[in-house]
Amino acid sequence: MLLGTSKTLKTETNASGWSVGAAYQPRVAKVNSDTTYTARAWISPASHDMNTQIVWKDSSGNLHYGGGNAISAGTSGYSTWTGTIPAGSTIQYVTVVFTEQQQTASTVTYGEVKLEKGTVAHDWSPAPEDLENADSDNKPTDAKD
Repeated sequence: MLLGTSKTLKTETNASGWSVGAAYQPRVAKVNSDTTYTARAWISPASHDMNTQIVWKDSSGNLHYGGGNAISAGTSGYSTWTGTIPAGSTIQYVTVVFTEQQQTASTVTYGEVKLEKGTVAHDWSPAPEDLENADSDNKPTDAKD
């Protein structure tokens, strides 16, 4: 459900403050009925505790933050958040963040960032539309069927 994600790990070398790297926007952001989502990311050893984070605006425009389980400094693992986002909300993004604001820049590695409906976090795989786009991108422009 997120744009621009990959199974390939990404490394940020000057991460500080709260945010670590890219904020991945959803393909469809509007929540039409109360819906349970699961956000997940793989986080590799970092100098500080980290977790995955989902951000949404409710129908009144108030921001809400959901944080997954913390991956402790020096360890690797999946950080997963599961929760219900109310009808009328707009999902803003999913990202990886420090659990406490950091003043010193550090290196962070993460990947397999995903968002899916339901309570189960499945293994990362490209979205079906990504596979369709890749097939058409690889097709010669003068191909005759």
